Amino acid sequence: MRYNQTLLDQIRSTVILSDFISEKTSLRRQGQYHVGLCPFHHEKTPSFTVTNDKGIYFCFGCGETGSIFDFLMKIKGLNFKEAVEEAANRVGILLPAEVQSPMEEKAEKENLEIYHALERATIWFQSQLQGEFGKEGRHYLEGRGVPKALQEEFKLGFAPSSSQGLLTQLKKEGLSEDILEKAGLIFRKNELPNGGQKETRDRFRGRLMFPIQDKKGRVIAFGARTLTNENPKYLNSPETAVFHKGKSLYGVWNVMRNKESLKKMPLMVVEGYLDVILCWKEGLPAVAPLGTALTETQLSEVWRFYSEPILCFDGDLAGRKAAFRAGERALIQLKPGISLKIAHFPKGEDPASLLSSGQRGVVTDLLKNADGLDGFLWQYLIEEKRTDTPEHQALLKKDLFKMLDSILDKDVREAYYHDMMSRYHGMFRGGGRGRLKEVSQKSTYFGKRRDLPSSFEVKKRQHKILIAGLIKYPFLLNDVVDIFSTLDLEDPDLIKLREVILRYYEKNLPLEFLDMEGYLKEKNCMDVLLQLKNDNLFLDASFLREGTEIVDVKRGWREVWILAQEQKNIKREETKLLKEFETNMSPHLWAEIQALNIEKESQKAFIREGLETETE
Repeated sequence: MRYNQTLLDQIRSTVILSDFISEKTSLRRQGQYHVGLCPFHHEKTPSFTVTNDKGIYFCFGCGETGSIFDFLMKIKGLNFKEAVEEAANRVGILLPAEVQSPMEEKAEKENLEIYHALERATIWFQSQLQGEFGKEGRHYLEGRGVPKALQEEFKLGFAPSSSQGLLTQLKKEGLSEDILEKAGLIFRKNELPNGGQKETRDRFRGRLMFPIQDKKGRVIAFGARTLTNENPKYLNSPETAVFHKGKSLYGVWNVMRNKESLKKMPLMVVEGYLDVILCWKEGLPAVAPLGTALTETQLSEVWRFYSEPILCFDGDLAGRKAAFRAGERALIQLKPGISLKIAHFPKGEDPASLLSSGQRGVVTDLLKNADGLDGFLWQYLIEEKRTDTPEHQALLKKDLFKMLDSILDKDVREAYYHDMMSRYHGMFRGGGRGRLKEVSQKSTYFGKRRDLPSSFEVKKRQHKILIAGLIKYPFLLNDVVDIFSTLDLEDPDLIKLREVILRYYEKNLPLEFLDMEGYLKEKNCMDVLLQLKNDNLFLDASFLREGTEIVDVKRGWREVWILAQEQKNIKREETKLLKEFETNMSPHLWAEIQALNIEKESQKAFIREGLETETE
């Protein structure tokens, strides 16, 4: 039924929204607002506000917003009509009598009959599990760590091997074959080709039964597991008027009843029925898709409960691939504060196998160490794709942009561009954050802790260190004269000093410090030499200190050279991209430019970090 806007406005203006919401989360008055922890996602600092005058709520953390109707639909799993009815009933507003078309009346009546048939089937399956025919099923469940109390909590049952056991029982209770077929409990098939006679049979036979409940606790379908080698191993109910596989989640009713648990533990998205059951047994909130890949609709449903759920798929290749596909599908829906994490289970293990063997601690450690979606997607791609040639590196970049283009939220998309390009440049430049950190941990370049001026001139300082190194250790020229001659110097005094050093080398003069220093003084380089000495360069480069081993001197000089070249390459690439950006202002190019800026600043930061680290 459609309600007119005047009626909806009347309900909204009569409702004191904070009264409704305070039943789910504690609120405190703050001026014209009420503030508290968000009931839609896990947080430690209150970011959820309610404005009674306007009848709206808003969370600055996850972005959830809406009216009393939105709140009831999301918190209680109601549809719009049901939310309007509940709100109106709470404030004493009478709704007009509902007028349904004959077709709507028929559909609603039929749905109620389907729910009733499924509930009666559940009760019968439960009785069979606890009876004579369910011995094998009970033995299997108990062996997997599912005792009788847990079997009853999840309404687990057993379908005997007889072809018409359920059919016979439900017909005795007055249910028609037509409704049983529409509920997905039976099917008809042509048994005699010549006569066309139809025989109705139970759909599920000789299987352990897992009732699938919706957010209201109603049974809407079944998952059925064989206890023999029969294929398929799992069999689900067909699509019906009340069951849509890609929209439903196993375990969602448990989440609805135990939302407080999400304040203590993250919501896990697992693969199987037993995974869900054993997770809840151990106090770990969990839901699962129904034997298919996680859909966008199911992801949206999961995010209604928790802002950063953790995918916990099997630790084999198929499980990693399923997690990657789910991550790809998630990209389109990402918003600030809304994402996924991925937990990496050991190969051959899943939550059920670990929990049933008493390894809850292992599972919680895996949850704590789960990867962010960005890191997981990057790692998966570089492991799956070739990156050994420039052509394949370019293809990887193209695939990255294609994947990230699906993110609808502009801010999240831009953040992902920057993140992925920073990873890309860091990996394929032979530098980046990882390389710099590696260099900073060595003892031959970075010296002991000291304070640096805020305007630390990285490039010029590196050039001075390189030249001072060749003056102190002229024998280095035998190994590095070619690359030293190409050093991109900008300071006129350093350019002149390099020319004099190269001439000294060309004359085949002794490669000793005193001889080199004497020659430089003769060529009027005394002022520059004094400047280098006064700069205390040995504080930055430990290889310039007295008594340093020759092998460390050589390694230290080359480390500084590597860093100087990386700065040069970044500057060249940045100039090229900025020029291209003038004619093509694409978000991809801008992301690359920003990533280069981040890398440039990272180099400076890591150099500072290295200079502040004690040499081991």
